[in-house]
Amino acid sequence: GVVAKHDAADERLSQLYLEQQIENEYPPGAIRATVTSQETTAYQHVIRYDRTWTGTGPNPHFDGRTERCLRLGAAVQLCESWADSYHEGLVDVPMSLVDPGPDTKVLVVGGGDWIAVDHLREYGVTVDHVDLDGEFMRDAKTDPFFARWHDDAYEYDRLNTTVADGYRYLQKTNETYDLVLLDIPGATDDDLLTLYSTEFYRSVRTHLSEDGVAVTWGYSPDAYPEHHKAFVNTVGAAGFTRELSYWVREDLDDDGETERVEQFYVLAPGDRPRLTGDGATRYVRAREEHYGAVEWHAVPHYRGVRENSIFHPNYDILVDT
Repeated sequence: GVVAKHDAADERLSQLYLEQQIENEYPPGAIRATVTSQETTAYQHVIRYDRTWTGTGPNPHFDGRTERCLRLGAAVQLCESWADSYHEGLVDVPMSLVDPGPDTKVLVVGGGDWIAVDHLREYGVTVDHVDLDGEFMRDAKTDPFFARWHDDAYEYDRLNTTVADGYRYLQKTNETYDLVLLDIPGATDDDLLTLYSTEFYRSVRTHLSEDGVAVTWGYSPDAYPEHHKAFVNTVGAAGFTRELSYWVREDLDDDGETERVEQFYVLAPGDRPRLTGDGATRYVRAREEHYGAVEWHAVPHYRGVRENSIFHPNYDILVDT
């Protein structure tokens, strides 16, 4: 009984600490976080919480007063208001650059919630899925929070799932891919430096097919300029010469106006077609006024900024959220 009470007290103290840290980027009194559960796998701390609008006036951040979110470690992973739009940006936009059907091979690194796989299933492509955290992947299969979006995508008949480190997987495989999706956590601590290294991105590039592309979400250059400069120089040093940057938009607060939700980068070692070409997906065609203006550009290089390497880390690539 004493041990159980002690553990319960520790759990509550942990929740109180987290509730003070979560969503603290908003003005004081605007958002209240309430931790509903937390657990630690072998690789990450998984936190489920409700965030509630407590500010004055209409809620500008999401529809309603309260929504459920999930964090992995220090970084928010998913909130109800933008779960769909994030995965539309990650999958449905870049699928405009490759052909649908089983001959197209896609690699998903991360994405242990299976939601990206569900979006890919709609295009009938062949998917190799690699994620390090087998425990999280197993739990996500039956977790109601994820199940509402992944629709049992782990049963997709053209899916091959490997529980492994993404970088090590790329070091060992001989496969090439038409599309590589990096559905990975943010660069928030040293354990994630490898996934933001020149060596990792070079491995991604060398496993692209002749016309292949890689896609990742990215932090805002305005909010995290040091990270952005280090990241851009890192992918450039890995051999990516062209980038296509776009935002996915959503009416988060149901006021009839769309807001920017997440920024994405498509990376390629050479020229690639526009998003609104003949292969544009239904999602992109429905938003042609937005994606029609998106163009490829040369990957820039920032003088005096060192790329991040496994052997010579540049800690400026880490962000403090």
